[in-house]
Amino acid sequence: PSVWFGTRFLLPTIPLLVFCLFNGIYELLCFLFSKYKMVKNPHPLFLLIFIFLFIPKINELKAQAKSKYPPNWENYFATARWVKNNTNKDVVVCCRKPVMFYLFADRHTTGYKNTLDDQELIESLIKNNVAFVVLEQLGFGSTYRYLYPAIKKNPELFPAVFHLKNPDTYLLKFNPES
Repeated sequence: PSVWFGTRFLLPTIPLLVFCLFNGIYELLCFLFSKYKMVKNPHPLFLLIFIFLFIPKINELKAQAKSKYPPNWENYFATARWVKNNTNKDVVVCCRKPVMFYLFADRHTTGYKNTLDDQELIESLIKNNVAFVVLEQLGFGSTYRYLYPAIKKNPELFPAVFHLKNPDTYLLKFNPES
């Protein structure tokens, strides 16, 4: 799938690559200075001149950081904020991206079991003391492969509590006693 490749896996290596680039430029300059018997090797601070090449990209990243989230993520985070404002501190929310949800909801989160067996998935929700389940449309996910079929087969266990449209994002109360 396209989510398994792309620039996101390269991003953590960028600082190392930039360091290697500058070190390579410095070593090349030192080699050229010694080969042509110019004055002594340049001072490493000379490389600060190259920082000005990165300023336009930094400004672009700054503008991107201040832009709005895509609608599917905006609804996901709005649901998390709703949970934060309308639930007890000790509730457990089951969702596809639990760490991201936790950052906005400040509530305990967990993922769901990746299984096609709906009863096994429901048993894992009970085991984890889940109170709410988030049904979202973040794309490329396991939600519609594992979670949605379990909800569809057992709708009485998952009454809707909160709903946002375009794209639809649901917060469902998990009632295992039903």
